[in-house]
Amino acid sequence: MAEADVIFIGRTDARPREDAAERVHFSVIEVLKGAPARELAIARHPDDDCDRSFQRGELALVFEVKGRMPVCAGNVDLDALMPTLGDYLGGDTAKARPDLDALKLALQGKVRGAKATVYAPALAGTTLQVGSTKVAFVDKPADDRLTAGGVTRGSLTYVALRAPDSVATYFLVGREHGKLAVLQQLRKDLKIR
Repeated sequence: MAEADVIFIGRTDARPREDAAERVHFSVIEVLKGAPARELAIARHPDDDCDRSFQRGELALVFEVKGRMPVCAGNVDLDALMPTLGDYLGGDTAKARPDLDALKLALQGKVRGAKATVYAPALAGTTLQVGSTKVAFVDKPADDRLTAGGVTRGSLTYVALRAPDSVATYFLVGREHGKLAVLQQLRKDLKIR
């Protein structure tokens, strides 16, 4: 992060452009460093072995270093960064308070019954209605309790959930086209095999 001139989370164009061989076009969702415009085109360097390629419509954490987007600078697939994305957004996910609407979206399908208790020290004492389930956040862990953490930066919220069976689900929630939605999600089994 220190070496990059510009860092942002953005989505590449879903439709091809005439200059797609020379440039990657992004819609910037959230700026983490620098001051790029809402739309940004970065030159491709296909002769560079370290240059990152992107799929159409891909959501990416982009590190621009001297007009380039090298893999060596952290431009890797977003799924590889999802477990630690909260760090990039500048927060300690154990202590930060994620946006409650984003957390509610992440918890859908993860809590069941009339009541659920979730370990989230930063939210202890807070309750949230998720579908038909009233969720109470507490600061006491338990082996049978879902753990939640997250951080909000600007228009994005990162949420990390860990189920009692040691399966973690990571979410990046934000607004695209005006509607709050899960922009990226990764499920990862944390059990040692």
